[in-house]
Amino acid sequence: MSRAGKLLFIAGILIALVSGLGVLLVLRLSQARTEEPRVKLVVAFQNISPRTQIAPDQVGVTHWPRAVPTPIGGFEEPSKAIGKIATVPIYP
Repeated sequence: MSRAGKLLFIAGILIALVSGLGVLLVLRLSQARTEEPRVKLVVAFQNISPRTQIAPDQVGVTHWPRAVPTPIGGFEEPSKAIGKIATVPIYP
């Protein structure tokens, strides 16, 4: 390998290392900033048929991103949904 080829090879390796470290740094910084505020939202854990009473084992709580609008009529506590009658099919 000629001298110019060796220099070009070494320069390529250095550029690859610097690029890799730059990508790693950007990814770590973006992960630190992506922790967004969340709210509690009751969701179905299994299919709920229409005209049936909602049972405690059918629903649970998830943490919903605050930036995403919550569904209309959503509850924050499972106790507010348990015992109500589903008027439409509810899917997990």
